[in-house]
Amino acid sequence: MGKTSHADQMWLDPSMTSAYELYQYFLQRSDAESPQLLKSLTLLDNEELEATLNDSSVRAIQNKLADFVVEFVHGKNSLKAAKEVTSVLHTKKPSLRHLHHGDVLLETILTMAPVLDFSENESLQVALVKCTFFRNRKVVSLIAS
Repeated sequence: MGKTSHADQMWLDPSMTSAYELYQYFLQRSDAESPQLLKSLTLLDNEELEATLNDSSVRAIQNKLADFVVEFVHGKNSLKAAKEVTSVLHTKKPSLRHLHHGDVLLETILTMAPVLDFSENESLQVALVKCTFFRNRKVVSLIAS
């Protein structure tokens, strides 16, 4: 882990790396490297650390690591938003119908749009285009021809 935001490096600075990018970075760490990162980057007491390391849930260590670091760097609200955005973006058929102009979750997704690759998820492209926010801004060219 380094200081710059390149392919495998992140800034631990809220003005340099979004909560979503940081959250995804730690979720995507390998099973081999995650235990050491958890020990090095969190302030978990020994009991919680051991419980997490022995948790057999899928990617429990990465989840705990991502939660801790994002909350520490960006705060609880940003962690919540990063988790919500992750849930929306990594669902096969996302439902964004409940979102509207001014919605924090939609604003967060749109803020991250330049960083995200929507090309592989046509249903997300369609959902985003249908959002009131996009229609208000006349951004309808997300779906590649």
